[in-house]
Amino acid sequence: MTDLATETPTSPSDDPALPSVRRQALWIAGGVIAPIVAFVVDASLRVDPVLWGGFEDGRAFAPARSGAALTLRQVCIYGLLGLSFMGVVLASVSSSRRTAAAALPLLVVGVVFATVHAVVFLPLIPLSVIASVFLIGLLGFTPYIALAVWFDALVFTARGQLIRTRQPLRWVVLPILAAALPITAAVVPLDHAMRTTAAMRRGGPGEISRGFRRLGPLVPLVREDLLALYGEIDGESQVRMRNLYLERFGADIHDDLPRPVR
Repeated sequence: MTDLATETPTSPSDDPALPSVRRQALWIAGGVIAPIVAFVVDASLRVDPVLWGGFEDGRAFAPARSGAALTLRQVCIYGLLGLSFMGVVLASVSSSRRTAAAALPLLVVGVVFATVHAVVFLPLIPLSVIASVFLIGLLGFTPYIALAVWFDALVFTARGQLIRTRQPLRWVVLPILAAALPITAAVVPLDHAMRTTAAMRRGGPGEISRGFRRLGPLVPLVREDLLALYGEIDGESQVRMRNLYLERFGADIHDDLPRPVR
């Protein structure tokens, strides 16, 4: 027999499975507002290596090309970030086990997302500490704040589900495992694009042609990567890429190359 109380919204004061108003406010502030501010500021600074690319390829801190569209990397990162935000919001209002079950996989995505950023940002902590004098450096600690918030929301929501239901496999375990779906959907195409462009960089004209074929519908989303790659290959490969670029985008690759900053 179904326990109707598990589906009936109650106030936080009489339901231990519901977060308090203070906890909800902390979740929204640290798990939604702070990351939004950080990403908005980073859109100009381009500090985040996960979003813009590693420091080794010169992407970080480099000014964006005028009129540049979102890259595959940015689509994946912003998509995962949006899912993480949804998880926090759903956890804040999870008055039923169905809402909480929808929040759990999204919160797992948020924890994984923040963990990756926290690890990558470790070398930037000294810079963030120094820049904290100007307040902007405090944004460098956003991954750690978000990680703490999303993890707290995940644990609290999972415990709440265990209070609400006697079917932990259905309402806790399976929703948590479902987080693998959006993560895989982001990681697989991104890994494919990175491996393909790396092979194009190492190979000759033939590998350039094969790379365009392998990328297929992803080509428009790796346009910025192709422009960066163009300057790293030899003359014959450049000619092949220039022809394929013209065929695919209807534009001369020389017209789209980033202009040096004066």
